[in-house]
Amino acid sequence: MRYFILANNEQNAMPRIMNWYTTVKPRFLYEMKRNELPRFFQLEMKLENDYVYTDIITNPFFLVSKEAAKIMHMYDKSIQYIGTILHDKKRKINFTYFLPLLKKVTSLEDGRDKVIFIWSKGIELHVVARMDLIESMLERDAIGIKLIIIEKEGKNL
Repeated sequence: MRYFILANNEQNAMPRIMNWYTTVKPRFLYEMKRNELPRFFQLEMKLENDYVYTDIITNPFFLVSKEAAKIMHMYDKSIQYIGTILHDKKRKINFTYFLPLLKKVTSLEDGRDKVIFIWSKGIELHVVARMDLIESMLERDAIGIKLIIIEKEGKNL
């Protein structure tokens, strides 16, 4: 099965999440148990004039729209989510996203039993998803997804 790194399409103006580092700590987030985390986060964002409500946000941490969460749930019912409200005070706009609590691995082989997981590569965190999940998202017109093929020794993983 092929795997890809999920990223944001740079052509879309993404919301800029403000002051998140006092609320969400991505390096530890995926090691904590669900009951150790709040039920939801409320974070401030700033929007560009030509903003797009995308189905995923990968920076500063992974967030998915309700539609993307439903698709992920079809493939893995064990994934738990933290509701996340992004609020632009100036424009008085709220976006609702979900922060999936995914398994974090340090080698790609350790994630092979998962449909989607976090790959910790040094200090970087990447969201890696199986091709069938990505195809389902794209068939349902997911917006804002950029795919990066994962190659290992000249072969696709």
